[in-house]
Amino acid sequence: MNTDVQRDISTVSLLLADPSHAARIAALHHIVFRSETPSSAIQDLLSDSGAMAFMATSAGAKTLVGYVMGRIAGDDAEILWVGVDTPWRKCGVGSLLLRGFERAAANVDVRRIVFEVAVDNEAALALYKKAGFDRVGTRDGYYQRSDGDQVDAAVLAKAVAKS
Repeated sequence: MNTDVQRDISTVSLLLADPSHAARIAALHHIVFRSETPSSAIQDLLSDSGAMAFMATSAGAKTLVGYVMGRIAGDDAEILWVGVDTPWRKCGVGSLLLRGFERAAANVDVRRIVFEVAVDNEAALALYKKAGFDRVGTRDGYYQRSDGDQVDAAVLAKAVAKS
C-alpha cells in the first residue's frame, strides 16, 4: 500500500489478470479482506478457463490499486472478489473494475452478473447499487467473521447488455 501516490483515477489502467499476477493480487487481497487466501489458490482460479479477472494499476502498472476476480458459468458470470486498496477507495476504482468486468462479460455472451456481499458492508452496497445491481436474495449466515459472528449476504444481480 502506497499512501504517497496521487489518487487520480485518470492514472489508473485496467489490465487483464493472469496466473503470473497471483502473488500481487494475493498481497492486496490480504490487505483488503484481512484474509490468508494463499496466492496458490488465486493462481489456481486465474488458471481456470472460466476465470475472468482484471487489475487496476497506477504509475505505469507498477502499483496495484484494485482487482476484480470472477468466473463464467453458462449464461452467468459470478464475481468472487472486488478489492480496492484503502487509499484508493472512493476515487472511482471500484466502478472502473465493475465496468471492465461487465464489458468483458458482454463480449463472451454472459447474460447476468451475480455475486454476494455482506449486508453490513454499506460502502460496497452503495457502489453496486450505483452500478445498477439489484438485490435478488439473501444467504443467511453466509459470512463467518473472525470473532465467530455470522453475517448474512445480499445476493446481487445485473443483466448484461450485449456489446
